[in-house]
Parts: sequence; C-alpha cells; structure tokens
Amino acid sequence: GATATGPAPARASFGAKLDKGQDGAVVLEVFPASNAERGGVRAGDTIVKVNGKACPEPKVFLDVLAATAPG
Repeated sequence: GATATGPAPARASFGAKLDKGQDGAVVLEVFPASNAERGGVRAGDTIVKVNGKACPEPKVFLDVLAATAPG
C-alpha cells in the first residue's frame, strides 16, 4: 500500500494509508487529526476520482494530490 502523509508543507497532505482496490484507491487507515479525518474519510472508503481525474490506484491519487495546492 501507499501512505499519503504530505511531507512538504507546500504540498497538500491527505493522512491515510491506501491500497489498490478493484475500483480505485482503498483507504486502509485514516491517521488522527489528518486532512482525511477532518474531511470525513473513513477506513474502507474507495477513492475513485479527485479534482475530476479518475484515480484507479493510489499512485494516481497521490500524484494528483501532490500537484494540488493545499486548501
């Protein structure tokens, strides 16, 4: 699986452990006090799209997130 922690302050951070699922990036774990938790993301959720772009796997999601300004 992949972990989205957003190490650079100028990057958007997510705060969850992800794995590839059948339809997208599956959330395995949401870290406490993370953007994911604040946004209502829960373990077991499947991320299929972000900013209008399909996310068939965690790497695509993380790439789109990395290119997104925080906020």
